Parts: sequence; structure tokens; C-alpha cells
Amino acid sequence: TADPTLSIHEVGVPRSVAHTLTVPVRVNRYNARFLQQLVENGPDKHPGAKYIIKEDGRPVDLRYAPAAERTLRHGWTVERQMMDGDVVLFNRQPSLHKMSIMCHRARVLDYSTFRLNLTCTTPYNADFDGDEMNLHLLQTLPAQAEAAELMAVPKLIVSPQGNRPVMGIVQDTLLGANIVVRRDCFFEKDIVMNMVMWMSAWDGRIPQPAIMALWTGKQMISLFMPKINLRIKDSKDARKSAYAEDSTLWIDRGEFLMGPLNKGNLGPKPGGIIHALCNDTPSDSARDFINTLQTTLNYWLTNRGFTVGIGDGETSKSTMQEISDAIAKAKKEVSSLVTKAQEGDLQPQPGQSMYQTFELLVNKVLNGVRSTTGKATVNSVTPQNNNIRAMMYAGSKGGENNISQIIACVGQQNVEGKRIAFGFRDRTLPHFGKHDHGTLSRGFVENSYVKGLLPQEFFFHMMGGREGLIDTACKTAETGYIQRRLVKALEDLKVEYDGTVRNAEGNVVQFLYGEDGMDGRWMESQSFPTYKLSEKDVRARYSWDPDADDFGTDSDTGVHFMSETVMRRLRSDFDARDVLEQEVATLLADRLVMNSALKAARRPTDDNLYLPVPIDRLILQAQRMYGINPATSVSDLDPCDVVARVVELNRNNIVVRGKDPLAIEAQTNATALLQAHVRSQLASRNMIQACRLTQEAFGWLVGEIKRRFHRALADAGEMCGVLAAQSMGEPATQMTLNTFH
Repeated sequence: TADPTLSIHEVGVPRSVAHTLTVPVRVNRYNARFLQQLVENGPDKHPGAKYIIKEDGRPVDLRYAPAAERTLRHGWTVERQMMDGDVVLFNRQPSLHKMSIMCHRARVLDYSTFRLNLTCTTPYNADFDGDEMNLHLLQTLPAQAEAAELMAVPKLIVSPQGNRPVMGIVQDTLLGANIVVRRDCFFEKDIVMNMVMWMSAWDGRIPQPAIMALWTGKQMISLFMPKINLRIKDSKDARKSAYAEDSTLWIDRGEFLMGPLNKGNLGPKPGGIIHALCNDTPSDSARDFINTLQTTLNYWLTNRGFTVGIGDGETSKSTMQEISDAIAKAKKEVSSLVTKAQEGDLQPQPGQSMYQTFELLVNKVLNGVRSTTGKATVNSVTPQNNNIRAMMYAGSKGGENNISQIIACVGQQNVEGKRIAFGFRDRTLPHFGKHDHGTLSRGFVENSYVKGLLPQEFFFHMMGGREGLIDTACKTAETGYIQRRLVKALEDLKVEYDGTVRNAEGNVVQFLYGEDGMDGRWMESQSFPTYKLSEKDVRARYSWDPDADDFGTDSDTGVHFMSETVMRRLRSDFDARDVLEQEVATLLADRLVMNSALKAARRPTDDNLYLPVPIDRLILQAQRMYGINPATSVSDLDPCDVVARVVELNRNNIVVRGKDPLAIEAQTNATALLQAHVRSQLASRNMIQACRLTQEAFGWLVGEIKRRFHRALADAGEMCGVLAAQSMGEPATQMTLNTFH
């Protein structure tokens, strides 16, 4: 059963299960009094104990033991019942990837179902329509320690499979978050007081009200947001929304300044808030943020209310007329195609018969109707006046297709990718005439769910649904067996201490894991700043001209951004000029390397790279930590020092150790893209003019890049073969399981 009041690392266990399962605890001087109390409670009163095991291994059943045998001695073992906080493993079959078995803490509750936080359903692929799950209570201290450190839910939020979180905010909380941060959402004092009572780490302070005695949703979320810095550019969808001017997400030192919350930045997506929390803060802070967001927003949403009614399945008369016209036009086009085909005027397409060409053209027309009516429907309703659209905008439920089928028309039903075929003699159902190739008789449903389907439309709709179920049943077995074979082929591959990937016989399969030695869990998508610039633009942005009149001065404000001492030195030191000219030449060379790398990857227009250090966020963090204003602060950095520090940083970021030519080449290949990225982001002019970093801030930034790099190296002992097999097999199997329900 779903329970959003539980923490994501907890699982609700029925009392009947907690009475049955036991864990052995050795009696010592620290726990003797506590265990004695459990023994006196016996097996019938929870928390109690079921057995005592004496030093000689003889068990004493506490149901029948006399009082004399119940006095504990040090060294004996007590089989106590499960209690709150016990380390348990929770699993849902099929176990397709490592997040299908995770470590939770038990929470003993009334009633007879396991309780699970909604955020954890995604990795288990669980829902609450009767799913069965298994719980294992760990018996030894080493097992409990390993599970708590390696398998705990907060430590598995980010998956190496897609370099992204597998858990995020879903359903009610996602919807609540989207509504609460709108610019027209305000709270009065009584609601604010009640909301802060749901925040576990509230420090007792309430912020200044934004307008009169009213607080905003952004202020409420800032109360428990960890101190991260994050900027997420707006999407095309956000720019077209009713809140277009509030479409770029901006969080500054945990203060929520602007932007929407939706599935893109709060759900299990790369580069969102959950991803940033997991990579920039301890794992517990992501857990606490998710928990507090759920409890606070679910309380508020309960008070505000949110209902989907029949009114949400209606739209304006003009839109309904537009939909009717689109359907009528499509039917007319199809009937003209039928006439053409019957008269032999249809020109067959290359490699196809007349009938195949006819079916192709009809399908194109009818599938076009669904998208046309869908767009008309979505454009006619807004998140403010339609609650289905509000859920769709938040990303919590529904899409363009759902809203279109509810309001406009259900559309063409397909079986095996084609229109409903003739099953009786020359017709689909006995209700139609023979050789009827029209829209209705071949499975086009022109009614919407709100209007209701005709009997024959309903029948065709069932045919389309039945195919989905049969497909799922057949493909699940097929993909499951594919995954098993993959795992069996790769299960002995392991990262060794020398960085190589070897099998059980010690044969080298890969000289460096993933060719860069990095753990996929820490990789993040980052854009490469110089890739899309021309040579002229690169020189304009990154080169220095000490002879210019405005050297070291901001052209917009006329204020110095560089210290006078450094400016004087650069004007007189010609060796320094050579160093800075060489820096620009290196950046231009990096651009060419990047060009060839992306062309080889067949992504010539995409400048996104997966790299282990999010330098953009770290620069933002350095500015905030050291109180730097990128518009007014003066930097005391020397460009030559910056270049030297960057060269040293790249030299010390070592993946492959060794001085032989092979090791040197492997090291160069493994770190080439990261080094190019570091050079472009930490270019001297970017650091001094654009970011205005001081020596102290730059020193912290360099140290943090080095720390993040070493953290991202793949650990020796990582079973990368099984990980790879699961990462390929799980999405293949999952695709067939995620049926429309």
C-alpha cells in the first residue's frame, strides 16, 4: 500500500509479520537490561522475544519456559522479534536490475499490507494494484552493515545505467509542487504555521512574508531546500506556458528564487534537483528533502483540494467544431481514396501493390486526425482551468494523447500495425456491408470517451487492447531469457586494482573500464562552451589584448575587473603574453578534437558530453561561498597563474599510472575530453572577467574538481559485467511490462 508519510528508506511491516520474523542478538553488558525486558514480554507481546539460545547451543522456547530459565547471562543469544529500525531487504520480482532489491529500515504498523513510499515504486516498477513483494530480515551484523552501506535506498537514488536518478517526486507531490510554486499561489499565516509543522528539520524561523501577510510557495520550499546552487534553462514547453517569464529554474544557496517545478527538474531525470542533491550533498540530504517535500505538500494539497470531474472532459464550442471539421475532412479524404482505388486511379508506390499503397495513405490520413485534434484540444485548455491539463503540465499523469482521447476522439485502432482486417467474409463484423473500406468499418473511433463509444467502436477498441496484453505475455518471456543469457555471459567481469576489466580466469577484456575508468554513477551531461564557436568567436571570448585601452576594464560599466598590479605586469611582460597566446591556441586545438569526437559519435550538432565534474555548478558554488558578484567584484587572479594551475590540475588527474608509452597513451585517451572541458571552463579570461574569482575561490575550485575526479573513478571490485547486462536487459524487459493501465 502507498504511504507518503513513511521515509523513502523505510518500509511499513504488518504486526503479524513482525511477530513472526526474528533476529539473533548476543547478550552483553550494554544490551542485557533491554533484552531481558524483551524476554519478559515473551512471544505474544510486541516487541518481544521467541527463543533464548544458551552458550551450548540449546534453545529455550519462551512460550513454555519457566521464570527461572528466563534470566539472561552474557554470551547467550536472544531471538528477538522484528522492531522499528531493523535492517531489511525488500524485493519485487522480476529482479531486473540492482535497484530491484534495496535495503530499507522496518517500521512496524497496524493492518496487513507492506507500506512503501511512492518515490520508491519506480526502481521496483511497483504499483498498488495487487503487487506482491518479498521482505528479508538480515540475521548477522556483517550482513546488516553491508546492506546499510551498499544497498540503502538513499545511496541508490542515482543509477549508473543512465547516469541519472531512478527515483524522483511522483504523483500527488509532483502536482502539488507544480501548483505551489506558481506566481499566483500565496498562503496565509495559519496555513504557513501548519505547513512548517510537517518539516522535520525546521529551525523555528519563519521568513518575512512576500506581500502583506502572505507567503509564497517558493518561500515554503526554501525552508527545507539543502544549500545547493542550480540553474536549469527553460524548456520550449515552459516558454509557451502561462508563466513564460518564470520558466528558468534558479536556486541560490538553497533559496528558491524562480522557475517552475515539474517532472523535468523534480522527477527521475538527469540534471534535475534530485540529481544535483545526490552529487553535491551527502545522500541523506536528498532523502530528507524528498521526505519533507512529500509530507508538507501532501498536507497542503489535502487542504486545497484537487479534483478531476466531468467538466475537465469538456472544452469550448469553437474547439469542438474544429475537431468535428477535422474528422469530417479526414473521412472525406478517405472516401475519395476509396473511390480512386476502386476506379484504379491510385498510383502504387515503389515496391508496393495498389492495396498496400491505399492502406498506407488511409492510415496516414487517420493518424493525422489524432494529432490534429490532440493539438487543438491541448491548446484550448490551460492548467488554470482544466485539471487534466494541470496534471499533464506538472508531468504527474497523462499526456497529449490521453487528453485528446477523452475530449476529442479516440482515433484509429490498429492490430499488428494495420487497420482492423476483414475477419468474416469480406468484412470486419456482420454489422457492415461486404467490401466496406470506410473509416468506421475498419476501426476508426470518431467518438471521445466523454461522448461514449458506439458498440462496434467499443469492439474494435477491445481488439486493439487485447493485442497489447498478448504481446506483453509473449515478449516478457523472450526478453527475460535474453537478459539471463546476457548476465550469464558477463557475470564474472570485474574491475581489478590495476584498472583493467578481467574475467574469472584473469583474462583482460578491457584495459580500462569504459575506456575512461569512470563510474557511470557520477557522470553528468555537460555542454562544451567552445564547440559551437567559430575561431574568431573563440579569440574574441578567450584571448587577452594587454595593449588595448580598455584592458582589464568592463566595457559595459567601465569598472576594473582585474587588479592594477596584474594589469601593469601583463603590459610589460612579453613572456606572459606568449603563455596567454598559447592558451588560446590550445583551446582552438581542443575544439578540433571535440569536433572529430562528436562526428565519430555521429552527433555533430549535439555538444553534450558525459563527464564526472559539473564545473558550471562548482563555479556557481565558489562564487556563492566567497561572496563574489560576477558584475561588480574585482579578481586578484593572475592569468598566467590560472593557466599554470590548470595545466597542473590536468597533469594530476591520473587514471592510468605508468611511464611507458602505452600507459601514457592510455592516460591521454582516457582524460582527453575532460582535460579539454577543464581548459575551456577554467580559461583565464573566463575565470577573471566572466566569473571574477579570487585566488581563494579559484584554489577551492581546483581542489574540488580534483576531489570530484578521484571520487568518480571506478572502484576496484566493481562487478561491471553484471551491471552492463542489467543495464541493457532491464529497459528491454520493462518496455514490454509497462502496459497502458
